[in-house]
Amino acid sequence: MMRPRVPRGYLSDASAFWAAPSDPRFSYCLYVPRLRHAGSRILVHIHGSHRTPETFRDLMAPFAEETGTIILCPLFPCGVADREDTSSYKRVFHEGLRYDLVLLDMVADAERRLGLATGRFVLAGFSGGGQFVQRFILAHPGRLLAASVGAPGLVTLLDPELPWWRGLRGLEAVIGAPVDMAALAALPLQVLVGDQDIRPEGVQSRPGSTLWMEGINDTGATRLERAAAFVESLRARGLTPRHDVIPGVGHDGFAMLDPMLDFVRPILTKLGEAQP
Repeated sequence: MMRPRVPRGYLSDASAFWAAPSDPRFSYCLYVPRLRHAGSRILVHIHGSHRTPETFRDLMAPFAEETGTIILCPLFPCGVADREDTSSYKRVFHEGLRYDLVLLDMVADAERRLGLATGRFVLAGFSGGGQFVQRFILAHPGRLLAASVGAPGLVTLLDPELPWWRGLRGLEAVIGAPVDMAALAALPLQVLVGDQDIRPEGVQSRPGSTLWMEGINDTGATRLERAAAFVESLRARGLTPRHDVIPGVGHDGFAMLDPMLDFVRPILTKLGEAQP
């Protein structure tokens, strides 16, 4: 997918980065289509470990213009939890850091700036961003129109017997409420991975790593296997996720954009057609 040339402004077309009001360590950028209206919806895309929010934003600009959707891409920088931290945002809830609330704050700030009153949004992410999405939906399924989980390296299973963050035991104490399984079951959900996403880098955790816990590697040796384990755990709890395995694709977030957008397009188009 070629990166398009898009105009830039502070709050039009491809925007500058805006600090999150509740925590200016984090920021977000937008793509605002020309045909937006008061009912326009927001698609939030969460970056992976390499932090390329602007590139993902620019690549989605044609989709934004086609559907009237506003694209919001956060930046969760390295070195937040400690100077060597690269991954705390992937857990969403990490040692007092509530990345979920920071994201909701960004969405509210964008809605205020753009005069929107929609409340619910689409959430997607790839790799580390896919990890973020699969944990965010556990706390806030009712805030979402749809969610796409792309190629997560480490997965949280919907197993109440496994400890957080391998499973759900202990999550209620973290988020202050049980998982709303009815809202989660009603959420259109895609799990997306390439059939060549079989390299071990970034998947296996070892003792001494901040990502290590006993049993964390039990869901498979590759992202392909771990996505399948995550889908299986969802289905075991009565959910009906769409499981898309893309042929000929490895661990490539840009190659995953079109399959993700194909999933959310009919949802956003239907909402757009309902506007007066």
